[in-house]
Amino acid sequence: MLVVLGLSGIVPPLMAQEEAGPQILTSDLALENDVTADSMVANFVLISNSQITAVTINGEPQQIIPGDTVLITKELRFTKQQTLVTVVATDKEGRKRERSYLVRFKGAPVEEKLTYVVSVKGAYETDGNPTNDLSSPISIKGVDIKGVVKDSEQPDTRITLQASGAVTQGKWTGFVGALQQNYGKADNKGLNTQILYFGGSGRFNLGGTRDFLIAYAFTDLNLGSNDYAQMHTISPAFETRSEDNKGFYKHQFGLDYTSKNFASATQTDGGQYALRWNYNSLNAARKNNYESTIGYGTSTEGIKEQDYSYLGANQDWINRWDSGFRFDIGFGLEYRNFPDDKQPLSKDTPLGATRVDTLWRLSFGVGMQINPKWSVMYNYRYLTDISNKAPYVRPISGLAVDGVF
Repeated sequence: MLVVLGLSGIVPPLMAQEEAGPQILTSDLALENDVTADSMVANFVLISNSQITAVTINGEPQQIIPGDTVLITKELRFTKQQTLVTVVATDKEGRKRERSYLVRFKGAPVEEKLTYVVSVKGAYETDGNPTNDLSSPISIKGVDIKGVVKDSEQPDTRITLQASGAVTQGKWTGFVGALQQNYGKADNKGLNTQILYFGGSGRFNLGGTRDFLIAYAFTDLNLGSNDYAQMHTISPAFETRSEDNKGFYKHQFGLDYTSKNFASATQTDGGQYALRWNYNSLNAARKNNYESTIGYGTSTEGIKEQDYSYLGANQDWINRWDSGFRFDIGFGLEYRNFPDDKQPLSKDTPLGATRVDTLWRLSFGVGMQINPKWSVMYNYRYLTDISNKAPYVRPISGLAVDGVF
């Protein structure tokens, strides 16, 4: 697995780097900036393995002495609430590199434009074990694990359709979306899922590259043709961003609190929470995106024996290339403790005398990025639960099409 990851993550980016053109460096500007003065002096250093012949800043040609290293000092003036500073460098081989820096001038009148985005997704997949029927990823001493559904009858096909939209004006964003997932077999129609969600968020700058975020989401969940639960989630978070000559980095520390209201009288309404740390890094030249989420929290389905606390981590490497072949890979691990379920299959395991689940995920995708907005991917996920109560193995694979407008 490590060898595949190394080859897939290194070879294409090195090729892209050779063709990307001059490096553009500055310690005076970050990806996003907040200033209170209407002007500033910024210094740029441009480096290439070939002679740099031309540089423009916001389309204005700069006077330079051609060479493999070029120094530019530029006074920038800000008359609008937001200014995009774009630097383009060209070398003797005709290769170009472009970098942009967003500058927010707090002393200028606020210009809040209304923007929107719509995203759609369709997937056709084979689910190897949709009911999470008992199977044996590991052996449990003294226990013969047998599920309800024969292994040969477990696989089923499913179709997933999802659409969502978001509208942003200034620091406020509103969103709405829906998901429909249907299985092929009549025996699994109770697993058919319908989700409707909407909400909004606000972003408030705390100075520099630090923001406070607050979000609310309402989710209505149906299973089969029946109502299952309605959820209200409030998510405050603190975010920091940084940049260097290699790429862009973002840390977000958040709390998600969810109130669940169940449709069935046999389930008890309740709340759950999650503490999370999201880390995101994007290599500016290679457009390799690394995403990491570490979380601790609780979950409830309204039945005391099924309530659990968890600690988990997910790591994903995703290519953000504008076009061409794509290869993505991911890994996840989650530990769940069910303190009120004291009847495991066996107490003679390292997992203890109450129910414990350890869920593992290995995923990869191969496909084409048709253009910056559309992609077609074949995705494979291998899911397994090493548990002393409900162990299972579940492979899911299929074709997915994603697009934005």
